[in-house]
Amino acid sequence: MFNLRLILIIPFLCLICSLSFAQIHLDGILIEPGQLSDRSGFIINEVQLLNNEKTSNDVILRELYFTVGDTVTFEELALAQKRLLNLFLFNRVVFDLIDDDERYKLIIDVSEMWYIFPVPVFYLNERSWDKISYGAKILYYNFLGRNILLNLTAAFGYNPEWKFSYRNPWFGGDLKLFTNISIFKSRVRTQTLQYEASDDKRIGISCLLGRRFGKYFYTSALYEYVEISHPLITMSADLSDKLSSYGLTLSWDDRDLVEYPHRGMLASVWGRKTVGDRPINYWRYGFDLRSYIPVSRGSTLAVRTALKLSERKIPLYDRTFFGYEERIRGHFYDKFEGENLATGSIELRVPIRHIRYLDLSEFALPGFEKYFQNLKYGVSTGVFYDFGMIWFQQESPDRDDFLSGFGAGLHIHLPYVDLFRLEVAFDSDWNQEYIAEISTAF
Repeated sequence: MFNLRLILIIPFLCLICSLSFAQIHLDGILIEPGQLSDRSGFIINEVQLLNNEKTSNDVILRELYFTVGDTVTFEELALAQKRLLNLFLFNRVVFDLIDDDERYKLIIDVSEMWYIFPVPVFYLNERSWDKISYGAKILYYNFLGRNILLNLTAAFGYNPEWKFSYRNPWFGGDLKLFTNISIFKSRVRTQTLQYEASDDKRIGISCLLGRRFGKYFYTSALYEYVEISHPLITMSADLSDKLSSYGLTLSWDDRDLVEYPHRGMLASVWGRKTVGDRPINYWRYGFDLRSYIPVSRGSTLAVRTALKLSERKIPLYDRTFFGYEERIRGHFYDKFEGENLATGSIELRVPIRHIRYLDLSEFALPGFEKYFQNLKYGVSTGVFYDFGMIWFQQESPDRDDFLSGFGAGLHIHLPYVDLFRLEVAFDSDWNQEYIAEISTAF
């Protein structure tokens, strides 16, 4: 079973190994916090952008948080460089600082990713290799060169859906507004353990509008309307629940690199009220705190704690679960159901082979060579401990409900995929399980 899970990723890993002696570039990040002891400020007199053929200049310049004439430090430059990587528009970003008779010129050289993906759909629902959806999807990254994402999806198999979404992470100039709008129609396999073999039908629209204040503080408001039809789990007399949800989120995010943070914190507090035909009227709220502490150059201690609470009668389709989006390694494939949830993780991440870059342009189709340059790869390892518990409102959290697991694994950094994890985990009784997953655990 575990070997089947590697089918999609093994060919690319083998390609990297077979081409390890091809043209390789060291990590293009020329300025790293801690590498240079000089923390004194200096004035940037000129900024020059190179190779951003698709991306608008101001999309890059607005992420620097400084302009020509400002005094900056080496550390501020390094963080600005990582903010550009956090846009997920570039395979590589190189900062080069030139001192010409005490006049400092900053050259920013980017390697743009391919931006239109008319590709077959093949993805995992609820992070499970047994729940595969397939179909077709068109992803248009960096639409109009503004870092806008358009997504048109037609999926079949497990949880079939039709969806169109529009995401704009920055508009309105200095107002720093962002939005995410989705229209969807889907059939969703019911997660509740009581009716887990049945499906409910959903159609709806979701609109999020937010604003960034300063560099790291975000606020957003959400409105969502959805109709859910199911003969057993709905609460309305006509077997179709019509729900309106209103949500508010406050976040602080100063992580240096979103895909694999080395330092910084993500703190999010949220609340959501859902109303519909009687008796549907309930609250969900909680928080998610994540901290990333540098232990040494490259090594990171990552810590997370999260809480989800409920008030009033919660429909079966909106309960809280372990075994879907939230999981505890050691009980990764086990399902637990409730209305309230608390969880946490501690993980030490250590680099084995620092990020390097591979040039595979000679294998690319004519006209696509630049999208096969500066392809990153590297390997890290992680040792982790996960824990949590889940309970219903009418119950008190019980010590016997406490779940925990621990283990270790490899974190393989790949282009376009970002990260592929191979882990072995154990529960408190030393029962063993294997995990293969794309993206960081948190």
